[in-house]
Amino acid sequence: MSADLREVKSTWYGRTVIHNCAAMTYDQADRILQGKSPDDPRQSPPPPLTAGGPVDATLVPSLRKDLGILTRLARKLRNDREAIGGAVDLSSGDRGSELKFTLDDNGNPTRVVPKTEREIHRTVAELMILANGCVATRIHGAFPDVSLLRVHGAVDGDRFEDLEAALKSGGLRFDGRDNRSLARSLRDARG
Repeated sequence: MSADLREVKSTWYGRTVIHNCAAMTYDQADRILQGKSPDDPRQSPPPPLTAGGPVDATLVPSLRKDLGILTRLARKLRNDREAIGGAVDLSSGDRGSELKFTLDDNGNPTRVVPKTEREIHRTVAELMILANGCVATRIHGAFPDVSLLRVHGAVDGDRFEDLEAALKSGGLRFDGRDNRSLARSLRDARG
């Protein structure tokens, strides 16, 4: 990445095997970012071969540093993307569209709770967008005549007239004339 985090300077593509030094859950990564211990003593250990096992305490300082760098990069990428075209985030945030399951020793669910969205979720999502963009560029460069690109067209503001009227009757402002306005309206509605 460039020093201002605006440009991917170089990439490498190849077949790999990933060997994690710490296969963490989102919660563990979030706790590290918050300056806490990654391991929650109230949680029972996960089943074998899954993320979430104990994190080696000697790795925590370097993991915290690396996670911090990645989080700052993701914020910058997201802010830049929103500034140029109003990236629309349709996730439901902390209202829990996803569920989190607590499992017993046999891997059976014992508890279900709405999953709280944390910044680490947005960080991973933003870095996946960056990776997908790099791969798409590579594929198009190698196969320009046979590669496909899926592009989401501009927002058709007329399609939101009924929604805008309903929200207005509830005292909420909604502007769906373009991606930036739509993103701002959705962000404002979340509060």
